[in-house]
Amino acid sequence: MAHIISIGLVIFIILSSVVALILLAKKNPLTHPFVESHGKIIKESIAEQLFLPLGGTKQWISLRGINKNNPILIFLHGGPGISLHALFRYFHHDLENHFLIVGWDQRGTGKSYNSSIPPSSMNIDTFISDLKQLVDYLKKRFNKNKVYILGESWGSLLGILYSYKYPEDVAAYIGTGQITNMKESEKISFEFTLSEAKKRKNKKAITELSKIQQPSGTNLKDLAIQRKWLLKFGGALYKKTSYLPWILKLLSTKKYSCIDVINYFRGQRFSLKFLWKQIFETNFFKQISKLNVPVYFLLGKHDNQVSSHLAQKYFNFLKAPKKKLIWFENSGHNPMFEEPEKFNNTILKIL
Repeated sequence: MAHIISIGLVIFIILSSVVALILLAKKNPLTHPFVESHGKIIKESIAEQLFLPLGGTKQWISLRGINKNNPILIFLHGGPGISLHALFRYFHHDLENHFLIVGWDQRGTGKSYNSSIPPSSMNIDTFISDLKQLVDYLKKRFNKNKVYILGESWGSLLGILYSYKYPEDVAAYIGTGQITNMKESEKISFEFTLSEAKKRKNKKAITELSKIQQPSGTNLKDLAIQRKWLLKFGGALYKKTSYLPWILKLLSTKKYSCIDVINYFRGQRFSLKFLWKQIFETNFFKQISKLNVPVYFLLGKHDNQVSSHLAQKYFNFLKAPKKKLIWFENSGHNPMFEEPEKFNNTILKIL
């Protein structure tokens, strides 16, 4: 959620990714077809990438599964503006044996970014409308009545709203890094970061954080400062202080050309600029008390970026025909990548 990266790190990542693209080109797991032992493509499999016209703009999707008749699972990435499908596939390609996995670079994100996207379209309602068009396309093409939705961080906001508005489309909603009350969550996150700075007697952190009066939905510079120290103090990832290994895995695939890598970061800045205030004002305790779909929360015990404590409270508050909360004891904000094997097995149990 709002993983803001410094310009210097962006340059380093781009250069590193260009090298990695060359070194790992033959190892790319994203686009290859599903084949039998003798090399023949499995008849019912699907391995496809395409652009769909969603909401008046071309948006990239990936469709992968060993059997296209399997249940559809749509992965809603976080950010906003941070496509994680390639990283999701790196850790969870085994799920393609059980689901038709749909990766989607949302409006203004990754391969779906272009400079002609109207800023006025960067609002939550438009994203829900885009998702509705995507779901309708998938249901019609693959003759399905419902889809599974997995929402991560910002994607969990979209997932809750979509499941509320269109329950007839949703077989089950799965949320991780779950957004609930962002204003309160940001307050908790800031207080944790400042407390850790004082506990560690980190004068630079204390000075920078003390200049932040209160987390807001408009000051992205303050947000970047807080997220920097949160990561350094282990409040985003459990016992890790860098996203760099994941970022290099994410960008070192054939999914991204060099231009795509540049657009990846342009899209991140663009999306955050227009969506952060709307995200900050989200409070599902006031907005949504009931979902008419099965609900699963997969939460990192040590998530101080988007408060898992608040997510637990919301889970207890929320009414649903079936619901279950699964804790990931060795995870922060990203259990799908911090404890991938457990996450993978948990998804299979939901099926």
